[in-house]
Amino acid sequence: MPLYFFHVRLGTMLVHDTEGEVFENLSAAKSGADDRSKRLLRSALRLGEIRADGEIEITDESGFTVAALQPAKQAEDIRALP
Repeated sequence: MPLYFFHVRLGTMLVHDTEGEVFENLSAAKSGADDRSKRLLRSALRLGEIRADGEIEITDESGFTVAALQPAKQAEDIRALP
C-alpha cells in the first residue's frame, strides 16, 4: 500500500511530515488529510487563529504533491451552514 505524507504549509513555512502514513489509495489519504484538517481547524478556532494561508499538502513517496486542503476554506464552509 502507498505511503503518503501530510505537510503543513503556513505562508512560506513548510512543516514536513517525516513519518508519513500508509493508505489504501489516494481517496483514503484525502479522507485522512480531511480528518487532520478538521482537528487543526478545531484547535485554531479555540485559539482564534485561523490562517488564510494554511494548507495541508499531501505528497506521495516520491515527493509529488497529489492534493492539498485548506482548513480556512473549511472554516468558511462551516460558518456558512444554517
